[in-house]
Amino acid sequence: MKNKYKIILFDDFVNIYSYFEIINISCDQIFIDMKLFKLKIIGESLIVVQMEENDLSIKGEIKEIKYLYE
Repeated sequence: MKNKYKIILFDDFVNIYSYFEIINISCDQIFIDMKLFKLKIIGESLIVVQMEENDLSIKGEIKEIKYLYE
Protein backbone atom coordinates (compact mmCIF):
# COMPACT_ATOMS: atom_id res chain seq x y z
CA MET A 1 0.00 0.00 0.00
CA LYS A 2 1.32 3.43 -0.90
CA ASN A 3 1.62 6.16 1.70
CA LYS A 4 -1.23 8.59 1.12
CA TYR A 5 -0.85 12.01 2.61
CA LYS A 6 -2.54 15.36 2.22
CA ILE A 7 -1.31 18.86 3.07
CA ILE A 8 -3.85 21.69 3.00
CA LEU A 9 -2.52 25.23 3.35
CA PHE A 10 -4.60 28.25 4.34
CA ASP A 11 -3.43 31.82 5.10
CA ASP A 12 -2.50 31.13 8.73
CA PHE A 13 -3.24 27.44 9.09
CA VAL A 14 -1.98 24.12 7.71
CA ASN A 15 -3.54 20.66 8.01
CA ILE A 16 -1.33 17.61 7.53
CA TYR A 17 -2.90 14.20 7.12
CA SER A 18 -1.15 10.81 7.41
CA TYR A 19 2.19 11.97 8.80
CA PHE A 20 4.53 9.34 10.21
CA GLU A 21 6.32 11.13 13.08
CA ILE A 22 6.88 14.61 14.50
CA ILE A 23 10.63 15.19 14.71
CA ASN A 24 10.79 18.62 16.33
CA ILE A 25 8.43 21.45 17.25
CA SER A 26 9.35 25.03 18.13
CA CYS A 27 7.54 28.35 17.73
CA ASP A 28 9.34 29.10 14.43
CA GLN A 29 10.00 25.64 12.88
CA ILE A 30 8.29 22.26 12.79
CA PHE A 31 9.89 19.14 11.29
CA ILE A 32 7.65 16.23 10.33
CA ASP A 33 8.59 12.81 8.94
CA MET A 34 6.18 11.83 6.16
CA LYS A 35 8.04 8.50 5.52
CA LEU A 36 8.87 9.34 1.89
CA PHE A 37 10.26 12.78 2.76
CA LYS A 38 10.61 15.24 5.63
CA LEU A 39 8.43 18.33 5.85
CA LYS A 40 9.87 21.55 7.28
CA ILE A 41 7.41 24.29 8.18
CA ILE A 42 8.96 27.70 8.85
CA GLY A 43 7.05 30.62 10.33
CA GLU A 44 6.30 32.64 13.43
CA SER A 45 4.11 31.85 16.43
CA LEU A 46 3.52 28.29 15.21
CA ILE A 47 1.36 26.22 17.51
CA VAL A 48 -0.22 22.80 17.19
CA VAL A 49 -3.94 23.34 17.63
CA GLN A 50 -5.07 19.79 16.95
CA MET A 51 -3.28 16.45 16.96
CA GLU A 52 -4.90 13.11 16.29
CA GLU A 53 -3.42 9.70 15.50
CA ASN A 54 -1.65 10.74 12.28
CA ASP A 55 -3.29 14.09 11.55
CA LEU A 56 -2.01 17.48 12.62
CA SER A 57 -3.26 21.08 12.47
CA ILE A 58 -0.82 23.96 12.88
CA LYS A 59 -1.71 27.63 13.25
CA GLY A 60 0.56 30.64 12.94
CA GLU A 61 2.24 32.89 10.39
CA ILE A 62 3.43 30.27 7.90
CA LYS A 63 6.22 31.66 5.74
CA GLU A 64 7.58 28.57 4.01
CA ILE A 65 7.02 24.85 3.61
CA LYS A 66 9.91 22.71 2.36
CA TYR A 67 9.94 19.12 1.19
CA LEU A 68 13.27 17.52 2.12
CA TYR A 69 14.29 14.30 0.39
CA GLU A 70 17.24 12.32 1.73
